[in-house]
Amino acid sequence: WLSKSLDISLRTLQPNDMFFARIYYGMGHAYNQKDDSKSAIEYYDKALIIWKQSVDDNYLNIAECINNIGIIYKHDKDYLIALDYFKKTLNILEKYVTNDDFDISKAHCNIASTYRTLEEYDLALEHYQLSFKILEKHYLSDHPNIAKALGNIGIVYALKRDEDQALSYYERAADIYRNTLPPTHINNIKIDQLIRNLSSLHRKVSFGTIDTR
Repeated sequence: WLSKSLDISLRTLQPNDMFFARIYYGMGHAYNQKDDSKSAIEYYDKALIIWKQSVDDNYLNIAECINNIGIIYKHDKDYLIALDYFKKTLNILEKYVTNDDFDISKAHCNIASTYRTLEEYDLALEHYQLSFKILEKHYLSDHPNIAKALGNIGIVYALKRDEDQALSYYERAADIYRNTLPPTHINNIKIDQLIRNLSSLHRKVSFGTIDTR
């Protein structure tokens, strides 16, 4: 129906009408759902061209669209390009929303996740921490999303071979999950596995079976 709507609109509206931006965005999303990255990015870019004619009125749409393109590039393993889009998303949001806005937390999390994949662990940790500080203002201390953020920070510490810090964050996350979710919930299973993996690594290091340099 999006294609039909576009055909009708092209005959009745100016090509830079804001209505087209929403249609193009929807088509980009549809192609993204079909894993057609090239077409998805093409239509997201068309939406951006129109929305950028009035940035002040459309900054959230622009930020969301750029973020979606970043997610596509990350999914396609183009991590440096993805990182650039995530940083652009953050830059736009920082111009228009408060520093404790939830969308800024998500932007920092996307940047952190990409840095983690690139094995830039200090930068990943920096952005995960920034994301976490914002989440603390939006959720109660025992919310599962707080636990998820703590777990992400713990993972980076584990990758940095700082087992003590990693375990501290894992245990904080585990306490929240155990008190808010059923024992069989996937989050409880995953955090328990992370703790076991860390304990196993610590034992191997203690016995000199791993080079931790």
